[in-house]
Parts: sequence; structure tokens; C-alpha cells
Amino acid sequence: MDNVLLNVSQVSVERGSPLVGKTVAQVEKELDLTIVQYKGAAKTDLHPDPDIIIEGDACITVFAELETLGKLNALARRKA
Repeated sequence: MDNVLLNVSQVSVERGSPLVGKTVAQVEKELDLTIVQYKGAAKTDLHPDPDIIIEGDACITVFAELETLGKLNALARRKA
């Protein structure tokens, strides 16, 4: 992890996003990031359980490299 700059960012997950229906663990593994907070319709969870399923209109807070944040933001948008 030498010389790796990690950023904290809050991302809104739109309905219809490819992230909807995936678990926290799946997104973390696929994108190499850490989800530190999950806010869905029913609850807000600091240090969310890896089995939480991401919903549309959720908000996630992540630690990630800048390039990864770009990928995450693109995936958080609704599929065209």
C-alpha cells in the first residue's frame, strides 16, 4: 500500500444501476474498494454487513483509489 492515495466518497446508486441487487461483498471484491457506510430506504449501517444487498436509491460511502471511484460512479448510474 506504499504511495497509494485513498479517497473517501459518497455515491448515490440509481434505480436500474448494475450495482442494484449485488451484495456489499460483491461490489467490494469486483471494484477493489471498501464500503464503510450503506444508507438504504430502511436503515443506515456504518460498517455494513457484507451480505447487505444494494438497493436502488441507496447511498454508499467508500474508500477507494481515484480511478476506482470513476468506475463506481459510472456503474452507479442507471443503465441506458
